[in-house]
Amino acid sequence: MAFKCKIGLHSWNGCKCSDCGKLRNKQHDWSKDCEKCTKCGKINENQHVWSKDCEKCSNCGKTRENKHDWTKDCEKCSMCGKTRVNQHEFNGCKCSKCGKKRDNQHDWNGCKCSKCGKKRDGQHQWNGCKCSKCDKTRDEQHQWIGCKCSKCGKKRLKDIDGNFYNCTKVGNILWMADNLNVERFRNGDQIPEAKTESEWSEANKSFEPAYCYYNYDALNIKYGKFYNLFAIFDKRKIAPQGFRLPLDDDFRKLISAANNLTMHLLAVGEGQTLKLGEKVVLDTTGTNLLGFSALLAGSVSSSGFFEFFGSAAQFCSSEEIPNVGIKVMNLSDIFDDIKMYNVPRDEIGCTIRCVKE
Repeated sequence: MAFKCKIGLHSWNGCKCSDCGKLRNKQHDWSKDCEKCTKCGKINENQHVWSKDCEKCSNCGKTRENKHDWTKDCEKCSMCGKTRVNQHEFNGCKCSKCGKKRDNQHDWNGCKCSKCGKKRDGQHQWNGCKCSKCDKTRDEQHQWIGCKCSKCGKKRLKDIDGNFYNCTKVGNILWMADNLNVERFRNGDQIPEAKTESEWSEANKSFEPAYCYYNYDALNIKYGKFYNLFAIFDKRKIAPQGFRLPLDDDFRKLISAANNLTMHLLAVGEGQTLKLGEKVVLDTTGTNLLGFSALLAGSVSSSGFFEFFGSAAQFCSSEEIPNVGIKVMNLSDIFDDIKMYNVPRDEIGCTIRCVKE
């Protein structure tokens, strides 16, 4: 060993001394392989970047084989987005390998393609509330006998006061598709109605449960009732029998199913489209894709002032974070995406959606 190396004066070439071969754990050369130093051979696992190309690292250029995922689309990798051409094997409208569909080859039998099962609106063959071709239903044509439609068998929820609610299943969760309208807790105790701003404000100051209608007018019943958080979190339970208030995770799953798009949870006729010239810069026009039928009813402040009516819908979860507040899902006609945020318990009254236990 050279004398200067013995006294610590190594001639470092990156991570390796060119005189004695001693190694140090810095200045490694990963340029040719992100996981192996070209000078000393040190291994550093899981450092390759395959996000841009599953078979070529975007940092060092190292390659590997047969790592693309073409199962969902024969011509586009679901992992990195890499594309290729002329790989589909179409049998009419559907690829026999990946299942991808092409619209110009459907074999329409009214509203339903006989090959792939895709459905289209405007071509249904309605027998009252139910299409005879695709089994789609329409709510305005149901013939209700109590909780069940005599034509299609669809069921609806009934609360302690005899109010009925449509429901919609999103994933494995059954949601109310109407805002809660109950006047009593599950045990039969009355929930006090606030008929003025001052009554609502006083209930909140006294930490007492209360409900009200929009603008304190029962003619606005279509929006359901607004409940303060002392009613929502009362131990006597406000949700109808067999249902509960949603968890934060329930909202997360709902948002995911809606692709985080406000329009898919809003009822048809809610929301707006904004243009800059001919270009659409914002579109929250309700599609009601999941049957959630949210109305932009806004909320009511602790002092009794109604806010965001016609521009937002707010629904609270059953979870409260100490010293932070209640988780609330917010749908706004000025945001494409769906927001979740925290609200102090005494600062908001909102409409309610419940989920099946």
